[in-house]
Amino acid sequence: MQVLNLQNGHMKTLRIVFYTFLIAVFFNSCAKEYSSEVMAPPTGLWQFTSGGTNYSGYIADFHTNSGTPNQYSFTGKTMDGKQNFLLYLYGDTLTTGNYYASQFKATFSYTDATGSAIYSANKLVGEFVVNVLSVEATVVNITFSGTAQDANGNQVQITNGKLTIN
Repeated sequence: MQVLNLQNGHMKTLRIVFYTFLIAVFFNSCAKEYSSEVMAPPTGLWQFTSGGTNYSGYIADFHTNSGTPNQYSFTGKTMDGKQNFLLYLYGDTLTTGNYYASQFKATFSYTDATGSAIYSANKLVGEFVVNVLSVEATVVNITFSGTAQDANGNQVQITNGKLTIN
């Protein structure tokens, strides 16, 4: 009888250890997973000046929407994410040269996070020029400047505009 009690004692201990192990494995498998994914770096950078204030940020996306003509979209944000940058170019292909708002070849928009316009440029506002300096497989260099409209409807000048896609 003494041997039987000793075996029951060991069996209880083994069961307790086994169930403790199972519970630990269960709770550990339910723990939050910490991803090792790394955010993709920005596609490029943009900057411009208006009224003595410098604006800058990153280009998050560059893509083409098929149409007649094609629409080339450069979208980005300020580093703090509070403003949005958008430059559209229109043409059959994206090539070097000037794209004029007056010819429906370029539009520019700079908005706050809700989409309310801070600056916008298009054919109706005045002349706004985008100069595509280079278009290579993985690099695009652009300068831009011209007349834009501010949130109050006043015409302002956009100068020193640069956009680089890497």
